[in-house]
Amino acid sequence: MECLANELLNFKLIAPIVCVISKKKTLECINPNYYLTYVFSSRIWNDSMQKTIVSVKSYEIILLESQIWDLTRYGSDSRKLYLQNMDKCFSKLKLMNKIILWITTPPVNDIKHPILNNLLLMANSLIITKAREYGFHVIDLNEYFKNYLHLCGTD
Repeated sequence: MECLANELLNFKLIAPIVCVISKKKTLECINPNYYLTYVFSSRIWNDSMQKTIVSVKSYEIILLESQIWDLTRYGSDSRKLYLQNMDKCFSKLKLMNKIILWITTPPVNDIKHPILNNLLLMANSLIITKAREYGFHVIDLNEYFKNYLHLCGTD
């Protein structure tokens, strides 16, 4: 594949890197056979994601993955807020009437991060259920890679 998101369109970071409040990165690839945009946002739902969803209305397929930043970087209410924001995001995506693929977070090196891996596993289960309730397709990377933790690098 000659072109896979080869142009950095923008990178926006609000707040110091130690305590990231909002982070967004956009890569774009234009090819005669397809158009691909990669957007990284540190939150599943915020003003930036709301604008992104509006900007991708013409897309046929939308792939999403969000979890680690939302669950680990925003204090004691992170988990509760993540589930609320996930519901907001899913309800907006459902209105678009597009093919939505949710990609779960793969396992992390559980020797170094057993608590994080358990948190991701529990959250993935909730996310998969919620995504299917909204009629979205799910690619469960946690399930596919659970037997390959030895290949995980340290983060």
